[in-house]
Amino acid sequence: MRWTPSSSVRSFVLLLLIVTATPAAATTFTQACFDTFATPAVAVADFNGDGNLDVAISPGSPIGATSFTIQPLINVYLGNGAGAFTFSGQLNTAAAFLDLVAVDVNNDGKLDLVASGDPVSILKGNGNGTFQAAQTTPGGDNIALGDLNGDGFADLVVGKDKNMIVSFNQGNGTFGAGTTTKLNQYSRGITITDLNGDGLRDIGLLTIASNNNSGNVSVFINRGGGTFGHSLDSKVNGFIARNLRFADFNGDGKLDVALGLYSGGGAAVLLGNGSGAFASQTSYAMPGNTIHVDLGDLNGDGKIDIVAGNFAVNPPNGTVSVLYGNGAGGFSIGNVITVHAGLGVAAADVNHDSRVDIIEDSCALLNAGPVAAAVSSARPSGNPDGALKLTSGFSPNPIRDHGALGFRLPRDGKVSIHLYDVRGRRVGTLLDGAWMTAGAHSVTFDRRAAGLENGMYFYRIEAAGSRMTGSIVLMDR
Repeated sequence: MRWTPSSSVRSFVLLLLIVTATPAAATTFTQACFDTFATPAVAVADFNGDGNLDVAISPGSPIGATSFTIQPLINVYLGNGAGAFTFSGQLNTAAAFLDLVAVDVNNDGKLDLVASGDPVSILKGNGNGTFQAAQTTPGGDNIALGDLNGDGFADLVVGKDKNMIVSFNQGNGTFGAGTTTKLNQYSRGITITDLNGDGLRDIGLLTIASNNNSGNVSVFINRGGGTFGHSLDSKVNGFIARNLRFADFNGDGKLDVALGLYSGGGAAVLLGNGSGAFASQTSYAMPGNTIHVDLGDLNGDGKIDIVAGNFAVNPPNGTVSVLYGNGAGGFSIGNVITVHAGLGVAAADVNHDSRVDIIEDSCALLNAGPVAAAVSSARPSGNPDGALKLTSGFSPNPIRDHGALGFRLPRDGKVSIHLYDVRGRRVGTLLDGAWMTAGAHSVTFDRRAAGLENGMYFYRIEAAGSRMTGSIVLMDR
């Protein structure tokens, strides 16, 4: 089915407030939806450089359809920073796809879009929310991008049938001939991250057996210079879904993994040992057929939660579920939100309120609390005398190498400044309870030393009995 958006579908429409009877740790969401539903391909990033997160999705079929079609199309919606999005344009790719990644492939400071399929489509961004025509490179069903050889450019990993193909960036956003590694099973999803703590990005690959009853989390450890060791395979029982996400769920400093289970619905969690291997899975049941998962701190308790898109065979009965983490590696199901399809999901704060929202393939689910009472506005309307004040915020912003955060304290006291990614995960600390005198201060920040990749981050200052937050963007030269 080919579908072209009409004027009636070019923005989100606020539909309803969803309040669910969930545990105390749960939050509530307002739902604002597209007039279509899409595939699992969802990318959330700032495409036009205005400091607000935007959304790119692959459109599926109109609301009311009982099936969805994978198409070679991308819809771009620009965010206003308050949780509303406006249709900006539709892009063509060379092939239909299920993975969509926002990344700066040529290090020009403008985010690009890379879509899976054979061939892979690379649409270079113009920095204003528009994109150039797709360029292509050999591809497959699954993709991930990240710097694997330390040259500062994002490389491409492709999963195609029972093969993993690694292609290195040539320094201009194009990719060289790939090196192929044979897999024992069929590729389902790929993530690039440092899985053994040595500072080199490894490859985590999700595979599925031919009988669809089990699969593996296969880890390829980076040996340096873009070479990889043999796979470390950790078995997963069940019909494997389409992606995997890594984070430290139990606070031991080692990355764990979460993934979806399609048949019967649910998520599997495997705790990591820090070397690329994982313990036996713990499974959590959810309604529908889980297609896609993402991670974020949804209720602001400092513990990582799991967001899952659960596809309904007969739409419009899909759901988005939230599994709330206990910080010890366990999870309990909280919100179950009815949506049209329940395919792709992404967790990110799209309206600058310090709460992590959910972008689902057909809807934005805006986090309505309960975190808000503890966090002051990221864009305060005023600063009364005697309150913590930002003097300059982060400058420069965007930051390419070094920056500084300016603020003023009304009195002596302890100051903490932490950095968070768009999923609400703490990723850095500038100050942690440092004693500072009243007056103006400036704290320097070295993004290279911090080891943070390009993207949007949030900072939170806690001092003088109050909190203040803001956002920064990191990019390469």
